[in-house]
Amino acid sequence: FRRVLFRSRYRNNVLMKADHQPYDYDRAFSQWMSLYNAIVDEGGLVYILPSEREFQDLPYVANIGCYLPHIEEPTILVSNFYSPPRMGEENIGVRFFDSMRYKTRMCPSYWEGEADLKWLHDNVYAAPYGIRTEKAAHKWFESNFDMEVVSIKMNDERLYHLDCVLFPVDSKRTAVATSIMDKE
Repeated sequence: FRRVLFRSRYRNNVLMKADHQPYDYDRAFSQWMSLYNAIVDEGGLVYILPSEREFQDLPYVANIGCYLPHIEEPTILVSNFYSPPRMGEENIGVRFFDSMRYKTRMCPSYWEGEADLKWLHDNVYAAPYGIRTEKAAHKWFESNFDMEVVSIKMNDERLYHLDCVLFPVDSKRTAVATSIMDKE
């Protein structure tokens, strides 16, 4: 069970160097259980998504999709993964969200979930393009979900998702790593 949880066989980002050391499975499992127990002890609820295949990045569930808080009907946009080892994870997400009675829609362009779409306020979102998300996804979001997308060019392979450089603190403040972004 422990060894199935953690795999890094496919190096799908530049930070996973060729000399990347394998996981310390016992330590990783212990850390996971500590986190799980801390959340549950505080009254939180943790859903464990079942998987029929070994998806090494499935623990990064923010990439499966994104909830749209500005829409009245509970809606989840489902990812269309660019990274080959992640392709198929979206099916697990769709089954889970459908079981929770969310409306699900899959973007026809490459786009990798909440890690690449950040709600700022009202119907305004930030989204990257250039590495794992296509700019065409932004147009699709805007035309299908009455939203405004602030497009941000991403070109540093070490910062391959928007959540590496942008964090909405609340509806009035957003932390942004401006030093790596174009002025536009």
